[in-house]
Amino acid sequence: MRFLTFILILFFTQNLFAIEQDQLISKVDLDFLFDNNASKWNQSVVFFDKKQSMSKVNNDDEIYSLKSKFKNGSVTIKPYFNKNNVIKIDLKYEFENYDPNINNLIFKHYTKLENIYCTNILNKISIIIIEINKCD
Repeated sequence: MRFLTFILILFFTQNLFAIEQDQLISKVDLDFLFDNNASKWNQSVVFFDKKQSMSKVNNDDEIYSLKSKFKNGSVTIKPYFNKNNVIKIDLKYEFENYDPNINNLIFKHYTKLENIYCTNILNKISIIIIEINKCD
């Protein structure tokens, strides 16, 4: 139930607004995501697939991705598991229109997490991919 509450907060039912700082995944959100197991993650994604602004993405493996749409594009969350523990989370932001302010906001937000989580950011202007790992 806590996970469902987290997702509802993270992705509003009609999340069609532009991205703002408080809508990006925080350290607390990441802590919670890393505490999931594959079964709990997939069950939650199947539940949220019924919402208009969210959809389940199947990447030819047993773990679903969750895609949430917003005004200027979408974000896809994909966890990777090893022995039923999350080892990495990929966030893929895709934008319909390039906005340097949004790109800078995302870049600054996720680089601030580097003391807690190891991040690798790939910026392709209209697509930003963020790989997040727990640092050793």
